[in-house]
Amino acid sequence: MRIRHYYPFNSSQKEILKFLDNRKVKYDCGEAITTFELFEDDTHFEKTKEFLELHDIHATVVEAIYSQIELNESKWLSCRSGWRYGYPQPNQENMGYRFTTYNSENYCIHCGKGLVQKESFVIKKEPNWGTRNFLMLNWVHDELFMTRKAESLLEKANLTGFSSYAVLNTKGSNMEGVRQIYVKKILEKGLSNEAISEVIVCPQCNFKKYMNKIGSVCYKKNTFENISDDIVKSQEKFGEITCSSIIFVSQKFYKTVTENKLNRGLIFEPVRLIP
Repeated sequence: MRIRHYYPFNSSQKEILKFLDNRKVKYDCGEAITTFELFEDDTHFEKTKEFLELHDIHATVVEAIYSQIELNESKWLSCRSGWRYGYPQPNQENMGYRFTTYNSENYCIHCGKGLVQKESFVIKKEPNWGTRNFLMLNWVHDELFMTRKAESLLEKANLTGFSSYAVLNTKGSNMEGVRQIYVKKILEKGLSNEAISEVIVCPQCNFKKYMNKIGSVCYKKNTFENISDDIVKSQEKFGEITCSSIIFVSQKFYKTVTENKLNRGLIFEPVRLIP
């Protein structure tokens, strides 16, 4: 695993460009914005980071990059989509879907906990999938949606742990080209303290949410023992503003999707299991 930092800055800042040139750091110089990436194990990382911070430039994205060996050898992986499409309906302006798609009886408006899905998701129009087969909706960080092609593949591979749910348009009719992967099983709690960068306690209901360290999806091994499903969700909730579970998939699920080249836009991270 390597940690990668993504930096954007104004192309008019010639002193930054000169600094990067002197250290042979490659960058993409656009008319208005220049961007570059730097790994934490790069010999120039610390000095470059210090120099940029003096000029009030900070990484906008910090992410873990895994080797193919790490991905192939992990029994379980977290899974999310980097492609976000549209917004759940109705009432996009005030997030009214929280009270129509979900049972909100135990909902805390301050931290977001307590929503339980009761109805199909509603979106305005069919996604333009292109060569992608999975997506997530904006505002909803723990539900995956898929094409009919992906639905057929997952069913033929005998993957378990989910139901395929209809997605509706704003007139209440089923959409032909998109389905929700409804995950059936919620894991027992097992998040390792090694993975936690911050615990957020709701001042209204005292519910705890977590922020994970970059590149640290770490759980107690017994959390996943005797799990026969290929897709499950964490009981713990994550996010500073959101309140979302992590979706976990088995190695079988990962290989089925990647070997059939349906993984464009999907982001997988190995789960480290400890005693």
